Amino acid sequence: MQYSAFFSILALFLYSCSGMQDMHMDHHSSPEPAVITFGSCSKLNKPQLLWGDIAAESPDAFVWLGDIIYGDTEDMKLLRNKYQAQKAKPEYAALRRKTAIYGIWDDHDYGKNDGGKEYPKKDESKEILLDFLDIRSDHPVRQHAGVYQDYILDKHSLKIHLILLDERYFRDPLERPNGVYQPNDTGTILGETQWKWLAQTLDNSPADVVLIGSGTQVFPEEHRFEKWANFPRERTRLIRLLEASPKPVIILSGDRHFGEISMFPSKGKYPIYEVTSSSLTHTFPVRDEPNKYRLGQPVTINNYGVVKVTNTKDQLQVVLQLKADNGQTVEEHTLFYKH
Repeated sequence: MQYSAFFSILALFLYSCSGMQDMHMDHHSSPEPAVITFGSCSKLNKPQLLWGDIAAESPDAFVWLGDIIYGDTEDMKLLRNKYQAQKAKPEYAALRRKTAIYGIWDDHDYGKNDGGKEYPKKDESKEILLDFLDIRSDHPVRQHAGVYQDYILDKHSLKIHLILLDERYFRDPLERPNGVYQPNDTGTILGETQWKWLAQTLDNSPADVVLIGSGTQVFPEEHRFEKWANFPRERTRLIRLLEASPKPVIILSGDRHFGEISMFPSKGKYPIYEVTSSSLTHTFPVRDEPNKYRLGQPVTINNYGVVKVTNTKDQLQVVLQLKADNGQTVEEHTLFYKH
Protein backbone atom coordinates (compact mmCIF):
# COMPACT_ATOMS: atom_id res chain seq x y z
CA MET A 1 0.00 0.00 0.00
CA GLN A 2 1.34 3.47 -0.83
CA TYR A 3 1.19 6.24 1.76
CA SER A 4 1.25 9.94 0.97
CA ALA A 5 4.21 11.97 2.12
CA PHE A 6 1.62 14.53 3.22
CA PHE A 7 1.33 12.62 6.47
CA SER A 8 4.98 12.85 7.45
CA ILE A 9 5.83 14.25 10.84
CA LEU A 10 4.95 17.94 11.09
CA ALA A 11 6.39 18.60 14.52
CA LEU A 12 8.44 17.00 17.20
CA PHE A 13 7.93 18.49 20.67
CA LEU A 14 10.31 17.20 23.29
CA TYR A 15 9.54 17.66 26.93
CA SER A 16 9.69 15.76 30.18
CA CYS A 17 6.50 14.60 31.85
CA SER A 18 6.55 11.79 34.40
CA GLY A 19 9.60 10.38 32.66
CA MET A 20 8.02 10.45 29.19
CA GLN A 21 9.10 12.28 26.05
CA ASP A 22 6.17 12.81 23.67
CA MET A 23 6.40 12.81 19.90
CA HIS A 24 3.37 14.58 18.41
CA MET A 25 2.51 13.70 14.85
CA ASP A 26 -0.06 15.37 12.62
CA HIS A 27 -3.69 15.31 13.82
CA HIS A 28 -5.90 15.09 10.74
CA SER A 29 -9.09 13.05 10.82
CA SER A 30 -7.91 10.61 8.13
CA PRO A 31 -7.38 6.98 9.22
CA GLU A 32 -3.84 7.10 7.79
CA PRO A 33 -1.85 4.62 9.90
CA ALA A 34 0.96 5.39 12.28
CA VAL A 35 4.00 3.57 10.90
CA ILE A 36 6.75 2.36 13.23
CA THR A 37 9.79 0.67 11.68
CA PHE A 38 12.49 -1.19 13.58
CA GLY A 39 15.52 -3.40 13.21
CA SER A 40 18.71 -4.71 14.78
CA CYS A 41 22.17 -6.09 14.08
CA SER A 42 23.99 -3.76 11.68
CA LYS A 43 27.66 -4.16 10.79
CA LEU A 44 29.66 -1.22 9.50
CA ASN A 45 31.74 -3.34 7.12
CA LYS A 46 28.75 -4.94 5.39
CA PRO A 47 26.43 -3.38 2.81
CA GLN A 48 23.58 -1.50 4.48
CA LEU A 49 20.99 -1.83 1.74
CA LEU A 50 17.72 -1.52 3.64
CA TRP A 51 17.78 2.13 4.75
CA GLY A 52 16.23 3.36 1.50
CA ASP A 53 13.47 0.76 1.80
CA ILE A 54 12.80 1.79 5.40
CA ALA A 55 12.64 5.46 4.38
CA ALA A 56 10.21 4.54 1.59
CA GLU A 57 7.75 3.37 4.27
CA SER A 58 7.44 7.07 5.29
CA PRO A 59 7.74 5.94 8.88
CA ASP A 60 6.81 8.09 11.83
CA ALA A 61 9.66 6.48 13.77
CA PHE A 62 12.52 4.02 13.50
CA VAL A 63 13.50 1.99 16.57
CA TRP A 64 16.91 0.38 17.04
CA LEU A 65 16.64 -2.89 19.01
CA GLY A 66 20.31 -3.36 19.73
CA ASP A 67 23.58 -4.30 18.05
CA ILE A 68 23.51 -0.93 16.34
CA ILE A 69 27.24 -1.43 15.91
CA TYR A 70 29.62 -4.21 16.81
CA GLY A 71 31.86 -2.58 19.40
CA ASP A 72 32.79 -5.40 21.78
CA THR A 73 35.42 -3.28 23.47
CA GLU A 74 36.37 -1.36 26.60
CA ASP A 75 37.98 1.31 24.41
CA MET A 76 35.42 4.12 24.52
CA LYS A 77 37.12 6.09 21.76
CA LEU A 78 36.73 3.10 19.44
CA LEU A 79 33.12 2.63 20.50
CA ARG A 80 32.27 6.29 19.87
CA ASN A 81 34.03 6.25 16.50
CA LYS A 82 31.97 3.26 15.38
CA TYR A 83 28.71 4.98 16.37
CA GLN A 84 29.81 8.11 14.51
CA ALA A 85 30.63 6.03 11.44
CA GLN A 86 27.14 4.51 11.52
CA LYS A 87 25.57 7.92 11.94
CA ALA A 88 27.47 9.18 8.90
CA LYS A 89 26.25 6.42 6.57
CA PRO A 90 24.51 8.46 3.81
CA GLU A 91 21.34 6.36 3.60
CA TYR A 92 20.95 6.23 7.37
CA ALA A 93 21.63 9.97 7.61
CA ALA A 94 18.86 10.56 5.06
CA LEU A 95 16.42 8.57 7.21
CA ARG A 96 17.42 10.54 10.31
CA ARG A 97 16.68 13.83 8.61
CA LYS A 98 12.98 13.04 8.22
CA THR A 99 12.25 10.35 10.84
CA ALA A 100 12.35 10.25 14.63
CA ILE A 101 14.95 7.73 15.83
CA TYR A 102 14.71 5.80 19.11
CA GLY A 103 16.70 2.88 20.45
CA ILE A 104 18.23 0.65 23.06
CA TRP A 105 21.39 -1.40 23.14
CA ASP A 106 22.07 -5.11 23.14
CA ASP A 107 25.37 -6.80 23.92
CA HIS A 108 27.60 -5.81 21.00
CA ASP A 109 26.86 -2.09 21.21
CA TYR A 110 26.80 -2.30 25.01
CA GLY A 111 30.45 -3.32 24.69
CA LYS A 112 30.70 -7.01 25.65
CA ASN A 113 29.38 -10.06 23.86
CA ASP A 114 26.55 -11.52 25.99
CA GLY A 115 27.54 -9.01 28.69
CA GLY A 116 25.63 -7.94 31.76
CA LYS A 117 26.16 -5.83 34.86
CA GLU A 118 29.78 -6.93 35.16
CA TYR A 119 30.88 -4.85 32.14
CA PRO A 120 33.15 -2.14 33.65
CA LYS A 121 32.47 0.59 31.06
CA LYS A 122 28.67 0.50 31.12
CA ASP A 123 28.24 4.10 32.30
CA GLU A 124 30.60 5.47 29.66
CA SER A 125 28.96 3.29 27.01
CA LYS A 126 25.54 4.58 28.05
CA GLU A 127 26.47 8.21 27.36
CA ILE A 128 27.88 7.32 23.94
CA LEU A 129 24.65 5.52 23.00
CA LEU A 130 22.48 8.42 24.14
CA ASP A 131 24.63 10.86 22.20
CA PHE A 132 24.24 8.70 19.09
CA LEU A 133 20.45 8.79 19.57
CA ASP A 134 20.55 12.59 20.04
CA ILE A 135 18.76 12.34 23.37
CA ARG A 136 18.68 15.75 25.01
CA SER A 137 20.74 16.43 28.12
CA ASP A 138 17.74 16.93 30.43
CA HIS A 139 15.86 13.78 29.42
CA PRO A 140 15.16 11.46 32.41
CA VAL A 141 17.25 8.64 30.90
CA ARG A 142 20.33 10.83 31.39
CA GLN A 143 19.62 10.97 35.12
CA HIS A 144 19.12 7.31 36.08
CA ALA A 145 21.26 4.19 35.78
CA GLY A 146 20.73 2.19 32.60
CA VAL A 147 19.11 3.20 29.30
CA TYR A 148 15.45 2.25 29.78
CA GLN A 149 13.12 4.90 28.30
CA ASP A 150 9.54 5.46 27.18
CA TYR A 151 7.83 7.72 24.65
CA ILE A 152 4.31 8.58 23.57
CA LEU A 153 3.84 8.69 19.78
CA ASP A 154 0.66 10.58 18.98
CA LYS A 155 -0.98 10.63 15.53
CA HIS A 156 -4.59 11.17 14.41
CA SER A 157 -5.73 11.02 18.06
CA LEU A 158 -4.01 7.63 18.21
CA LYS A 159 -1.50 7.13 21.00
CA ILE A 160 1.24 4.51 20.83
CA HIS A 161 3.37 3.93 23.92
CA LEU A 162 6.94 2.88 23.09
CA ILE A 163 8.66 1.33 26.12
CA LEU A 164 12.33 0.39 25.71
CA LEU A 165 13.86 -2.06 28.20
CA ASP A 166 17.50 -2.23 29.27
CA GLU A 167 18.47 -5.90 29.49
CA ARG A 168 22.22 -5.38 29.97
CA TYR A 169 23.05 -2.81 32.62
CA PHE A 170 21.46 -4.68 35.56
CA ARG A 171 21.55 -8.27 34.28
CA ASP A 172 23.03 -10.98 36.49
CA PRO A 173 25.55 -13.47 35.06
CA LEU A 174 24.76 -16.68 33.22
CA GLU A 175 26.78 -19.87 33.11
CA ARG A 176 27.45 -21.35 29.67
CA PRO A 177 29.14 -24.74 29.81
CA ASN A 178 29.75 -26.26 26.37
CA GLY A 179 28.17 -23.20 24.73
CA VAL A 180 24.72 -23.78 26.23
CA TYR A 181 23.27 -21.26 28.67
CA GLN A 182 22.05 -22.68 31.96
CA PRO A 183 18.90 -21.19 33.51
CA ASN A 184 19.42 -18.63 36.27
CA ASP A 185 16.41 -19.15 38.54
CA THR A 186 17.28 -16.45 41.05
CA GLY A 187 18.98 -13.70 39.05
CA THR A 188 17.53 -10.57 37.46
CA ILE A 189 17.50 -9.09 33.97
CA LEU A 190 15.99 -5.68 34.65
CA GLY A 191 16.91 -4.97 38.27
CA GLU A 192 14.30 -3.94 40.83
CA THR A 193 14.36 -0.22 40.07
CA GLN A 194 13.63 -0.83 36.40
CA TRP A 195 10.92 -3.36 37.31
CA LYS A 196 9.14 -0.75 39.43
CA TRP A 197 9.46 1.82 36.66
CA LEU A 198 8.03 -0.62 34.11
CA ALA A 199 5.03 -1.47 36.29
CA GLN A 200 4.27 2.20 36.94
CA THR A 201 4.74 3.09 33.27
CA LEU A 202 2.29 0.42 32.15
CA ASP A 203 -0.22 1.36 34.86
CA ASN A 204 -0.16 5.01 33.82
CA SER A 205 -0.12 4.46 30.06
CA PRO A 206 -2.57 6.67 28.14
CA ALA A 207 -1.97 4.73 24.93
CA ASP A 208 -4.22 2.74 22.60
CA VAL A 209 -1.46 0.19 22.03
CA VAL A 210 1.84 -0.54 23.79
CA LEU A 211 5.09 -1.48 22.01
CA ILE A 212 7.77 -3.06 24.22
CA GLY A 213 11.31 -2.92 22.83
CA SER A 214 13.45 -5.87 23.98
CA GLY A 215 16.97 -6.57 22.74
CA THR A 216 16.55 -10.32 23.25
CA GLN A 217 13.58 -12.57 22.56
CA VAL A 218 10.88 -12.92 25.21
CA PHE A 219 8.71 -15.87 24.14
CA PRO A 220 10.90 -18.50 22.38
CA GLU A 221 12.14 -21.10 24.84
CA GLU A 222 13.79 -23.90 22.90
CA HIS A 223 16.93 -22.36 21.39
CA ARG A 224 20.25 -22.38 23.28
CA PHE A 225 21.17 -18.71 22.85
CA GLU A 226 20.40 -15.56 24.82
CA LYS A 227 16.70 -15.19 25.66
CA TRP A 228 14.41 -14.20 28.49
CA ALA A 229 13.78 -17.90 29.15
CA ASN A 230 17.34 -18.13 30.52
CA PHE A 231 15.89 -16.27 33.51
CA PRO A 232 12.61 -18.19 34.03
CA ARG A 233 11.44 -16.16 37.02
CA GLU A 234 12.05 -12.87 35.24
CA ARG A 235 10.28 -14.06 32.09
CA THR A 236 7.24 -15.15 34.09
CA ARG A 237 7.21 -11.81 35.89
CA LEU A 238 7.29 -9.92 32.59
CA ILE A 239 4.56 -12.01 31.00
CA ARG A 240 2.27 -11.57 34.00
CA LEU A 241 2.85 -7.84 33.95
CA LEU A 242 2.01 -7.62 30.25
CA GLU A 243 -1.03 -9.87 30.68
CA ALA A 244 -2.39 -7.39 33.20
CA SER A 245 -2.29 -4.57 30.64
CA PRO A 246 -5.75 -3.38 29.56
CA LYS A 247 -4.17 -2.31 26.24
CA PRO A 248 -2.89 -4.52 23.40
CA VAL A 249 0.85 -5.24 23.77
CA ILE A 250 3.31 -5.96 20.95
CA ILE A 251 6.91 -6.91 21.77
CA LEU A 252 9.64 -5.84 19.33
CA SER A 253 12.89 -7.80 19.61
CA GLY A 254 16.13 -8.41 17.73
CA ASP A 255 19.43 -10.25 18.26
CA ARG A 256 18.83 -13.56 16.49
CA HIS A 257 20.04 -12.88 12.91
CA PHE A 258 16.75 -14.07 11.51
CA GLY A 259 13.21 -12.80 11.80
CA GLU A 260 9.97 -14.32 13.05
CA ILE A 261 6.57 -13.43 14.49
CA SER A 262 5.36 -15.18 17.64
CA MET A 263 2.10 -15.19 19.59
CA PHE A 264 1.77 -15.99 23.28
CA PRO A 265 -1.72 -17.19 24.33
CA SER A 266 -2.05 -14.70 27.16
CA LYS A 267 -4.36 -15.16 30.13
CA GLY A 268 -5.03 -11.44 29.94
CA LYS A 269 -7.44 -9.45 27.81
CA TYR A 270 -5.47 -9.94 24.57
CA PRO A 271 -2.91 -12.37 23.13
CA ILE A 272 0.60 -10.90 23.18
CA TYR A 273 2.59 -10.82 19.95
CA GLU A 274 6.35 -10.60 19.44
CA VAL A 275 8.02 -9.49 16.22
CA THR A 276 11.72 -10.34 15.99
CA SER A 277 13.54 -8.39 13.28
CA SER A 278 17.19 -9.31 12.67
CA SER A 279 19.45 -8.71 10.87
CA LEU A 280 19.75 -5.50 8.91
CA THR A 281 23.03 -6.64 7.35
CA HIS A 282 23.86 -10.29 8.08
CA THR A 283 21.36 -13.06 8.73
CA PHE A 284 22.21 -16.67 9.62
CA PRO A 285 20.43 -19.74 8.25
CA VAL A 286 17.88 -21.32 10.59
CA ARG A 287 18.14 -25.10 10.65
CA ASP A 288 14.74 -26.25 11.85
CA GLU A 289 14.96 -24.26 15.07
CA PRO A 290 11.76 -24.92 17.03
CA ASN A 291 9.59 -22.17 18.46
CA LYS A 292 6.18 -23.33 19.60
CA TYR A 293 4.89 -19.75 19.56
CA ARG A 294 5.95 -18.97 15.96
CA LEU A 295 3.39 -17.87 13.41
CA GLY A 296 4.29 -18.53 9.79
CA GLN A 297 7.90 -19.13 8.78
CA PRO A 298 11.28 -17.80 9.93
CA VAL A 299 12.79 -15.09 7.73
CA THR A 300 16.38 -15.91 6.83
CA ILE A 301 17.20 -12.91 4.63
CA ASN A 302 18.13 -9.41 5.78
CA ASN A 303 14.99 -7.74 7.07
CA TYR A 304 13.38 -4.89 8.96
CA GLY A 305 10.14 -4.77 10.92
CA VAL A 306 7.06 -2.61 10.46
CA VAL A 307 4.10 -2.00 12.75
CA LYS A 308 1.19 -0.10 11.18
CA VAL A 309 -1.56 1.04 13.53
CA THR A 310 -4.86 2.43 12.26
CA ASN A 311 -7.56 3.77 14.56
CA THR A 312 -11.12 3.80 13.23
CA LYS A 313 -14.46 4.41 14.90
CA ASP A 314 -15.09 0.74 15.63
CA GLN A 315 -11.68 -0.88 15.96
CA LEU A 316 -7.93 -0.65 16.15
CA GLN A 317 -6.10 -2.41 13.32
CA VAL A 318 -2.46 -3.44 13.84
CA VAL A 319 -0.44 -4.87 10.95
CA LEU A 320 2.80 -6.66 11.85
CA GLN A 321 5.27 -7.07 8.99
CA LEU A 322 8.77 -8.29 8.27
CA LYS A 323 10.14 -6.83 5.06
CA ALA A 324 13.21 -7.43 2.95
CA ASP A 325 15.03 -5.83 0.01
CA ASN A 326 12.87 -3.49 -2.11
CA GLY A 327 10.23 -3.45 0.60
CA GLN A 328 9.13 -7.02 -0.12
CA THR A 329 6.79 -8.30 2.59
CA VAL A 330 8.05 -11.72 3.68
CA GLU A 331 5.86 -12.26 6.77
CA GLU A 332 2.68 -10.47 7.82
CA HIS A 333 -0.12 -10.77 10.39
CA THR A 334 -3.05 -8.40 10.85
CA LEU A 335 -4.69 -7.95 14.24
CA PHE A 336 -8.04 -6.33 15.08
CA TYR A 337 -9.01 -4.93 18.47
CA LYS A 338 -12.60 -3.78 19.07
CA HIS A 339 -13.08 -0.48 20.88
